[in-house]
Amino acid sequence: MKLYFYILDRNEKFNPETRTFEKPVFKIRAEECEVIEKPKTYKALTNFPNGIYAGFVRKEDVGKIFGTLTKYIVLKEPNYQFAKDKFLKEYNAEISRLKNAIAMYEDMIAAIEDCKEDVKC
Repeated sequence: MKLYFYILDRNEKFNPETRTFEKPVFKIRAEECEVIEKPKTYKALTNFPNGIYAGFVRKEDVGKIFGTLTKYIVLKEPNYQFAKDKFLKEYNAEISRLKNAIAMYEDMIAAIEDCKEDVKC
């Protein structure tokens, strides 16, 4: 049996002159992997794709985003559009959450700046 991995890769080049990393470049990489099906999990026949550091994939986790540094989605059938939509939904929600947090902090800063030393705020 095969599982299909859609991995959000991050490629950063190191600049030895400045001793810093350049801006990362992201892309979705698709790989298939032969697995052995167990009652509740899938185990790789050899190894999972590069960047996936897991010993197994739980059946209930198929179709969900996983990973800490390298985000990935596992599917039973190849479906690039599903993976793309899932990543877009995840990161658009995160952007919305962060915009709300920034707005709240800007309101806090405005309140602090408006406060006078000799007046109760």
